[in-house]
Amino acid sequence: MFLRLAERLRQFMYGRYGNDKLNSFLFVLLVILAAINLFFHSGIVYIIQWLLLLVVILRAISKNYYKRNRENSAFLRLYNPMKNKLAITKQRIRQRKYRVFKTCPNCKATISLPRQKGKHGVRCPKCKHEFKVRIIKIKLYIKRV
Repeated sequence: MFLRLAERLRQFMYGRYGNDKLNSFLFVLLVILAAINLFFHSGIVYIIQWLLLLVVILRAISKNYYKRNRENSAFLRLYNPMKNKLAITKQRIRQRKYRVFKTCPNCKATISLPRQKGKHGVRCPKCKHEFKVRIIKIKLYIKRV
């Protein structure tokens, strides 16, 4: 019985748009709003949840590939820079014990330097500008359990 239902669903979804990054994002937002609404019981959030669910379902079963693809592309133009900035910040936090990040005064590029105490001459790999950098050795205490 389950196999027949799965086959019917597969046949229904044939030629439909399906899922993409925007739908996944909207669904995660829907789950977060549902979790928030468990505690605050807001009618407005409840209505927003149902509207989001309706949008997710309608986008998934839509046959208009061109329009859904344009919506997803517009979303990705906003989403990818934020995702990349978050990944860079995460990497900098991970490397904070061993590296120092300085900004080139000429082109404003971020340069990663080894954490070595003292004054150093640095050449920017992007614009080849040379400048002096003073690095102060800071002990980072990380509690190990």
